Amino acid sequence: MTAAEERGARHIGALIASGDACLWAHGHTHDSRRYRDAFGCLVVCNPAGYVLRSGLREKPDFQPRLVLDLTRTAASGWRAARARTASTVPG
Repeated sequence: MTAAEERGARHIGALIASGDACLWAHGHTHDSRRYRDAFGCLVVCNPAGYVLRSGLREKPDFQPRLVLDLTRTAASGWRAARARTASTVPG
């Protein structure tokens, strides 16, 4: 890990621990994940993986129509309300 990556990781860790992050969407994993951390932040990973020779995706759990809904209130600011699958993809 480079020095810049270490600084970024420390900053991200502090942001999450502050409770100010409501959504963390990330990649570079090999499994789909969706959960709330100890601070209430919605953590989502939706990897597609490679397209196989068969034409199928490497990761059958990939959700191409995944939508992450955020809400905002005056009292608590932004909040990741839910993750859902859209019935259509905006064109």
